[in-house]
Amino acid sequence: ISTPKSPVLLSARTVGGYAQDVVVNGGFAYVVFPGTLVVVGVTNPGNPIVRGQVTLPDSYSSSVAVISARAFVTTFLHGLRVIDVSNPDVPSDVGRAPSVDYPLSVAVSGNLVVAGCAYSEVAVSSFSNGAMTYQGTAYGVPASGYNLTVAGNRAYVPGGSGLSVIDVSNPASPSLAGSLSAVSGSYGSVALSGNYLYACVDGVVSGVRIFDVANPALPTRVGQYDGIGGSGGQVLVTNGVAYVLGAGTEIGILNVANPAAPALLGTIPVTTIHPSKMALSGNMLFVAGHDTSSNGKFAAFEVTTPASPIQRGQVSFPTSDQSAVSVAVQGNAAVVGFDSQELKVLDVSNVNAPVVRGSLTNIGFPSALAMSADGHFAFIADGSGNSLRVVDVGTLTSPVQVASVPLASRPVALSVRSNFVYVAGVVGVLVFDVSVPASPVLTRSYTAPSRVGIQG
Repeated sequence: ISTPKSPVLLSARTVGGYAQDVVVNGGFAYVVFPGTLVVVGVTNPGNPIVRGQVTLPDSYSSSVAVISARAFVTTFLHGLRVIDVSNPDVPSDVGRAPSVDYPLSVAVSGNLVVAGCAYSEVAVSSFSNGAMTYQGTAYGVPASGYNLTVAGNRAYVPGGSGLSVIDVSNPASPSLAGSLSAVSGSYGSVALSGNYLYACVDGVVSGVRIFDVANPALPTRVGQYDGIGGSGGQVLVTNGVAYVLGAGTEIGILNVANPAAPALLGTIPVTTIHPSKMALSGNMLFVAGHDTSSNGKFAAFEVTTPASPIQRGQVSFPTSDQSAVSVAVQGNAAVVGFDSQELKVLDVSNVNAPVVRGSLTNIGFPSALAMSADGHFAFIADGSGNSLRVVDVGTLTSPVQVASVPLASRPVALSVRSNFVYVAGVVGVLVFDVSVPASPVLTRSYTAPSRVGIQG
């Protein structure tokens, strides 16, 4: 890049997997892959050499920073890992940094280590003489981006709908110095009905916002309903009715026949089910979640009269199955994903008495599910293994995985249209031709500036 207008590729080295982040320190490049940190010698840029690698405790590894002989790597489920890279041929995980939970990004400046974490936290630590010391945390700062940077006494943290600037001049008491919001609110699930887009939004007040997108280049907000939904929720729309759930809250049913004046028709309370995901099929609403004892639960509701939903049937699962987190329905079959990395296949031909027919384990974290039009295949967005999985459920009692396609980023949603599966991830949308379900073929991809979601 000595001539910035005409950068020249000097060399390339295939290491394996999909690189999430890279940082160069001294004569080494430290590259993060899902579940692995690889050390590459780059003293000779024309001939990079893989020196060593270390396995990380989970595949949610997305960011790396280096001070001296230590690399700091974010692993969402196992905190900020401290890696000894004093011997680049044999890097070793020496432990977890204290008081840094669910990190997504990390950067360093001097002896400060700053981590952007889920649940709107930015944690500041110091590193000196081989020891990591927690200093303080700035709370209420959206930090859902996968990169941040630190310059002097300022940390610049992307997340939510904009950018936050954190003053770290006093590491024990980091504070918000300023922010820039690109849009009003943090957007999650969306649904499209006719010329109207319905979005679950977190802002000053969480709720559902409705946009007229007849002119896609100039969307116009025409209505909203506050108090339900939120960016962690889900919205489904059909026949002038919107079904909206928020993270751990009741399901709200809205009349949106007039998008400018949505009105609450009814609710499905959390005492019936704590919902995680919903699926519509005809006049039935199927919900996956858990009960008041945190046991996994699947419930079927008749919504012929949306203002008066009627529970028709349910299945409760033992605690070992943990919570049901995703669901899809096609014809007489339903598939339910659990956070215990299990898929269960149900016969819903009698909605008053759904029956579990089969199950499949080791499917990763099923962030989202969809089914083929003929109901013979289930498609799984595996959020822990960063993959698209395809399961043959044509025989309900014997589901079998027939394909697993690695993805470049964590999938968060998917949708099936004809012979194509659309997978939304943290960096865009991938389109797979699944004419032959056992051999998905990537046909198109679209990048996006931040995490996206798609509506099935």
